[in-house]
Amino acid sequence: MSFVRCPGGRGEWRCESWWLTIVPGIGLTAIFASAQDWQTVVPAWAMAGGVGATLVIGGLAGFYPALRAARMAPTEALLAP
Repeated sequence: MSFVRCPGGRGEWRCESWWLTIVPGIGLTAIFASAQDWQTVVPAWAMAGGVGATLVIGGLAGFYPALRAARMAPTEALLAP
């Protein structure tokens, strides 16, 4: 069960992979910064670049397995490691 409702169909892999990369990245960074008593002063361009890189990497990391599974029969895709 997921805590995020992703649209079914072709966009589901994108939604899931983005949520699995953005949420932990932002959460772990915030926890680490607060544990070190650091001020969280980040330029907007750095935040945008970080989120953009996260989306690209997460999208590509989710796209390859989804593409591979789409080319298989459903029963074969479920049994594949």
